[in-house]
Amino acid sequence: MLINCIFKKNILKKRATLFLLSPYILMSICLASLVFSTHLWASYNQTVIGPAWGDHDGWDQPEYYSTIRYPDLNGDGKADICGREGRGILCYLRRVDAFVPSTFFLGLSNAEGWNQPEYYSTIRYPEINGDGKADICARSKTGVKCYLNTGKTFVESTFFLGWSDDKGWHIPTYHATIRYPDLNGDGKADICGRLKTGVKCYLNTGTSFTDSNYTVADWSDANSWNHHQYYATIHYPDLNGDNKADVCGRSRRGIECRLNVGSRFSSSHYLGPDWADAVAWDQRQYYLSIQYPDINSDGKADICGRSGSGVVCHLSLEDSFSSVSYRGPEWTDADGWDKPGHYSTIGYSPVIGENLDICSRTNTGIKCYKNYVKYADMVEYLIDGEEPIYHHPHGEEHEERIPLKEKSSIRKCIFSNCIVGLTLTGPEWSDANGWNKPEYYSTIRYPMLDRNKNVSGICGRSSHGIKCYYRGANL
Repeated sequence: MLINCIFKKNILKKRATLFLLSPYILMSICLASLVFSTHLWASYNQTVIGPAWGDHDGWDQPEYYSTIRYPDLNGDGKADICGREGRGILCYLRRVDAFVPSTFFLGLSNAEGWNQPEYYSTIRYPEINGDGKADICARSKTGVKCYLNTGKTFVESTFFLGWSDDKGWHIPTYHATIRYPDLNGDGKADICGRLKTGVKCYLNTGTSFTDSNYTVADWSDANSWNHHQYYATIHYPDLNGDNKADVCGRSRRGIECRLNVGSRFSSSHYLGPDWADAVAWDQRQYYLSIQYPDINSDGKADICGRSGSGVVCHLSLEDSFSSVSYRGPEWTDADGWDKPGHYSTIGYSPVIGENLDICSRTNTGIKCYKNYVKYADMVEYLIDGEEPIYHHPHGEEHEERIPLKEKSSIRKCIFSNCIVGLTLTGPEWSDANGWNKPEYYSTIRYPMLDRNKNVSGICGRSSHGIKCYYRGANL
């Protein structure tokens, strides 16, 4: 049992220099490891019970389960939950340990064609009027329309953009790129999408969307951006911390970004990792893992992705991403991480403290690793034959150890997978329990259940409905 704990909790790693520990110290390490396991929820963690959106009511169909999101509907800093059923969008509000029914409703029904993927896949919850409450925008056959949050329900607005079926927007290469970044930092969502001629954005005037100079002409059909391995990677992170969205995407050569210079995107490239087609980043299991979390909490989006050998991150600098890569969990293809039931569940959430930790679904359930990026720059490198030196952030009596010297001068460790640190085991959403099916694993999210208390959760839909787990005190 003790030996199983040591290896299961990643206390000894095959790359690490072996060190002697007494059985008592080893047992203390195992007992001190923080866990999210379902058999310890009662004594260590909490749950929030969600709607009974079970298989028996048809929620195992993609037109329903893929629409589940966690917007803040009443501006209280707590995640609520919405999803589309046959009659339209239903929402439940967070009340301590449960989501409860509300009056929020929008009739995007099957009868009106909203069970078609070119429509239901575009449902989003941006903040359109800057009141701190999530609204709804979605694309129908006539174009994009937004519905404002009244505090009790959603009502039609004057926000409309004619990205219609007649203009080809029913094709995924276009409608799948619709996003709502804040381009001018006014707290109101604008709208961007990729046309045949490249990326085009419209600004929010307060009552409608109007034309702008925010474009990226290079990302056109003529330059092959109508292929999934390129258009599916378009994101709008804030790379320089000015509260204005920039734009990034992966071309055949690697990551390309353009900074927001106030009224347009820069024509010069903000250089990113060379995650090119030539080194297999045109494979879905890699390019679909690309995300832009702020892993060092400096207010600037960084970049992380999963290659065949595991997760790797690069920090945002003044005019490029860092050439030094920061090592994450070794979630390798050899261990089955090329399957969507694993790589598509990778997320970044402040499970412990304020820095973004990393979580995903393994064969046995959710596992999270603590972020130690603040110690990454302390690392020096071993001369052959030199013994490793460790830093104990909470004193030598605690099990967490930060390596001050390690062998690689190219990749630095930042998550607890490669040091003796805190590893959290989450809900047992395992393959054996059916969570390798898309109707379950694709609903896994890591919402901020309470931003006021910095409490994040792990939420997902089982055959019985929604349940969320979180660590810490009562909400």
